[in-house]
Amino acid sequence: MIHVDHDFYSNFSSSIQFGDSFMTRDIVVDELSELLVHNYQEVYSLLSLLGIKANANCSDEELIEIIIENSKKSEKLTKGLGFLIAKRNGVLNQGKQAVDFVSQNFQKTFTPELQNTNSISKLITDLINRIKVKAEGEINRNRQITKSGKYWRKVLVVGLLVVGGYMVIKYIMRQRAEEQLAAQMGNGGVVAPVPTVTTQKAQINHEPINPEDLRTGFEE
Repeated sequence: MIHVDHDFYSNFSSSIQFGDSFMTRDIVVDELSELLVHNYQEVYSLLSLLGIKANANCSDEELIEIIIENSKKSEKLTKGLGFLIAKRNGVLNQGKQAVDFVSQNFQKTFTPELQNTNSISKLITDLINRIKVKAEGEINRNRQITKSGKYWRKVLVVGLLVVGGYMVIKYIMRQRAEEQLAAQMGNGGVVAPVPTVTTQKAQINHEPINPEDLRTGFEE
């Protein structure tokens, strides 16, 4: 969503005032993605200040996961992120009350997104998609967006599933063959004959005819 003139504070406060939870969430996701693209160093500083470890070379996706995992148990982190968003949008010039408003409402909006696996997965996907769009114009940005090796891990999993399925089918076929053999042995060991077709050439007797044989039976 594109907000009018990108007047963050006006749009954010209006969405809170009118109870537009959809717009509020959209603003939160958009501003957090902006922070991760343009001000990720400040995010690292915030994490370090709170004693949260994060590899400076990790991908955006991994950084998001670190933020989500620690936001579940750290109110200071969510309010800190809200403060950084307020700072990025020039809200500091509007006084402490405005900054507190942004921090508290960011925290109130962001925390419910962490309640279950589905909402977390959607939040990560939405953030990654926003980051991809915003990072396109950043020529000097050398950060990796998604986890390294994620594609090949999926390929490996699919490959293992295919091989596993083949082995299961092969095992079932072998079991059936053994059961059929056991059933045949249980009937006295008699194995049903396999019908065969043989072709024999007609035998023609080429021995010379004895004239005496022709007269046999015609004598008076």
